[in-house]
Amino acid sequence: GNLGHVRHAIHFHGYHVEIVSRNNVPETMLPAKDTIPLPGYTTAELNLAVTQPGIFPVHPHSLTNVTDNGLYPHGQIVLIDASATQPSRRTRHGRSRRRRR
Repeated sequence: GNLGHVRHAIHFHGYHVEIVSRNNVPETMLPAKDTIPLPGYTTAELNLAVTQPGIFPVHPHSLTNVTDNGLYPHGQIVLIDASATQPSRRTRHGRSRRRRR
């Protein structure tokens, strides 16, 4: 959640996430994205389906938030370790994803 008054955009490397709800209000069928806007005083419930193994960073799309005097990575950054995870093909609605041709 974003408990401050400044808007943030949270960026996921390697994955797209679905927004399930904002401030406990369900979202309806929004497309999965790799960057989620998060206005001030907002919480979001996200669904991340693991589709590939690896270690991937998650961070705000603001250089001042993820650097320390120009050094990257520092600051607000998290790593998702999916290196030992089996890939998922499910969406939040329980349906299998199909590849488009």
